[in-house]
Amino acid sequence: SVASRNNASGGAVQVWFAENATNARIDVGGQTLCERVSSSSSGGCLSVTFNGNAVNSSVRVSGNATMINCTAQTAGGCLSVAYSMRSTASRVEFRGRTSMRTCSAGQEGGCVSVSHRNAAEQATVTFANDTNLQSCTAVVQGGCISVSYSDISLDTAFFLGGLAAIEDCSSGNGGGCISVDHEGASARSDVAITGEILMNRCSAGSHGGCVHVYYGDSVSTSSFSIRGNVKFGNCSAGFNGGCVAVEHGDVVHDTSAVLDGAIAMSQCSAFGN
Repeated sequence: SVASRNNASGGAVQVWFAENATNARIDVGGQTLCERVSSSSSGGCLSVTFNGNAVNSSVRVSGNATMINCTAQTAGGCLSVAYSMRSTASRVEFRGRTSMRTCSAGQEGGCVSVSHRNAAEQATVTFANDTNLQSCTAVVQGGCISVSYSDISLDTAFFLGGLAAIEDCSSGNGGGCISVDHEGASARSDVAITGEILMNRCSAGSHGGCVHVYYGDSVSTSSFSIRGNVKFGNCSAGFNGGCVAVEHGDVVHDTSAVLDGAIAMSQCSAFGN
């Protein structure tokens, strides 16, 4: 349990790998509480940085994790995971009961930011079991969750499943709840939302009041899917996709989007340009 603390990176805990890292594993389990913890950089509660190449790395949050009123001036109001160099077989996983409330970031990921600043291969981000995100904000993108790839990305996946409630969250640009951003060329990318999911009263200043997926360069063999009992209510975007926006770049090959199950979108809006 950590309360009322302010640090440069990782208001409560900072993990820094200065050189290449192989088989690095960070596990947060049991009962975890971070409250009123802030960072003048990234990761209001926890910051993990891989400054060299990373192979087979894992950041896992399990058990009962509660984070309240956590802030970061840049990325990841609660948690920031940053890969500065090439990453292979990286995993960021939330597999317990996760609750994040009134958390914010000055740039991306009001709750969680995962950023790959160099080439990434076999990178996965997973939220499973029971996720509750309330009243979280990001000035730029990903009011709750931001996943970004600045360079080439191969075999990447984002998964939100199980039980999840995301309410009253917002971003100034894309993805009031979730932003998955591929700036470089990408291949075999999968974004999947499945289970009992509620996204309510969320907004984005530009695209994707709830979810924004962006491919800025060439993309091949990508898939986007929403399956199960998924409800969107009272969500809005300043330009496109009051609930969901998926944008593709210059060259597109073999992409798919699937909506399957009991999906409800109620009183959502986009204002165009």
